[in-house]
Amino acid sequence: MGQQGQEDGARFAVGFSYAGEDRALVAPLAEELARCCGRQRVLFDRFHEAELARLDLDVYLPRLYRDETELIVVLLSPDYPNKRWCGLEWRWIRQLIVTHAQERIMLLRAGDPGDLSELGILAGDGFLDVSARAAAEISARILERMVQQGIRIPKVAGPGLESGMTARLRGAVKGGDSARRFYISCPYLGLQKEREEAKKLITRQNHAYGDSYGDSPDPLVETCQRDVRASDHYILILGERYGTRRTEHGGMSVTELEFKAAVEAGLSIHAFYLGFVSDARNGIEREAEAQAALTAFRRRVSAHCVPVDCSDQEDGRSGWQVFTEALTALAAKPPGRWKEQDLSGEGGSAWRIQLTLKEALGNKVVKRSLRSDLFLMNVLGAD
Repeated sequence: MGQQGQEDGARFAVGFSYAGEDRALVAPLAEELARCCGRQRVLFDRFHEAELARLDLDVYLPRLYRDETELIVVLLSPDYPNKRWCGLEWRWIRQLIVTHAQERIMLLRAGDPGDLSELGILAGDGFLDVSARAAAEISARILERMVQQGIRIPKVAGPGLESGMTARLRGAVKGGDSARRFYISCPYLGLQKEREEAKKLITRQNHAYGDSYGDSPDPLVETCQRDVRASDHYILILGERYGTRRTEHGGMSVTELEFKAAVEAGLSIHAFYLGFVSDARNGIEREAEAQAALTAFRRRVSAHCVPVDCSDQEDGRSGWQVFTEALTALAAKPPGRWKEQDLSGEGGSAWRIQLTLKEALGNKVVKRSLRSDLFLMNVLGAD
């Protein structure tokens, strides 16, 4: 159906049908797929607000799903069966169930939607349970289904997140669940060398990174925070510079706003404090106010994780060597997606986390603690 849809001029590669209460879950999926297909090829209401501000939308919109969308992703939740707009969309979508085009429907489940037999969905129908999955993993599964159906997915050119995200999704299709998405956060000036090294080490393991949003039409801070929330892991690199302070955000830098989004999203946080300066011209704060902001930021970060101290070591290793070794270990075997684990029993959680860290870091000495269901780690470098 995928190739046929292209030949017949199907407008959308993928579309989402969902209850408004689940928008926060669907929005990151739509954004990630838009980076691969383009917004014009993703049927998501926020991407087409001007077009959908029209009379008779209750007739116009459902037909877009049935006639103009190659893969229809339906997010079934406790709210879905009771929503008028979901009912209108599903009335047209369900017509595909009894035809050869039923493969165009992909069912996701968040929570227990209850008895769906009135919608024509029966106990033997298959779902992808997304309740405890990261947005990057869910979107990878959607992309995998698109590839299976022959839906054309253009290669995204250019640097930064888009090329990395395309690689991330392609890697997930080829290699399954081992590919992860890392968000690299650091002040833009003064840390280009460190940022590029992090990109290299991450992509070497077939993961993807997000870090650059120069081509985005959306406001910078909103774009960065949205993509932080869609990631699996958050990497923070801090040297001797706080970053440009945003007056519209209370004087906080973009880097700290990204960190705040990572904490709120519950990502695994990996901070690297550099004890060296590779770019003395741009990498050192000169103003006392900025230096104070950097010190306060470091304290806030340390309240949520145990940063890796990337300074020269007594055993002769340089700060740069500590930095690259720790990043290499993280990329080679990232911690498990702890949000999917049962954290109700702290002892059991500590044991699972300990095993995960031992697997990830081999014979390195690891510090760990449990704070607000976050596991925190630090590579000390001792054998």
